[in-house]
Amino acid sequence: MLKNFLKFSLGAITIIAFGVALYFASSYYKEWKNKESISQQQKPDEIIITKLPNGEQLVENKTEGFKTEIPIGLEINKTPVNYHLKAFTPEGSKTEMVYQIDKYDNPSNLQLENWLRKHRNITTLIPIKIGQIDGLSYSNHIFQFDDITPIENSEEFRVDFIKDNKIIELTCSAAGLDYKSEIERCKNKIFTFSFIQ
Repeated sequence: MLKNFLKFSLGAITIIAFGVALYFASSYYKEWKNKESISQQQKPDEIIITKLPNGEQLVENKTEGFKTEIPIGLEINKTPVNYHLKAFTPEGSKTEMVYQIDKYDNPSNLQLENWLRKHRNITTLIPIKIGQIDGLSYSNHIFQFDDITPIENSEEFRVDFIKDNKIIELTCSAAGLDYKSEIERCKNKIFTFSFIQ
């Protein structure tokens, strides 16, 4: 009888130990997969920059599959993580300019206009075409951190369109005494945007 009890106890302890080991192995695997997923999400895009004969730069984002020209004088962030392209004037410029390309999820499958009205502070949307891409554009002041107070001598111009149910947003912003000419210079480069075939 004692033998049977010891056999039963040993078997029960083995099963419990196996269960505990399996639990910890499963927890470790989930944590490892989660870390791997986060590191993949934060991996910078592959950016290739080519100097053009006119002194401007062509930027290709191989990860996202697009290319665009950048206005002369802008510095390019070569390792974007939270956006897919950012070019900006050097520190100390009398007029600041930024050309940025972002991509947003659209889990509710909203039409472009509905998505923009939900997520952006806009009143007027203007249809626009960039090559074969149909989108919507709008202009506004750049606002201070409170999103209410406009910054003087500033403008932000955005073009949005949908690709593979993602919202692609091209933004030009300029602030300073020469903001009008700078925003036009940046807008011209938005029209060089295209997807890499």
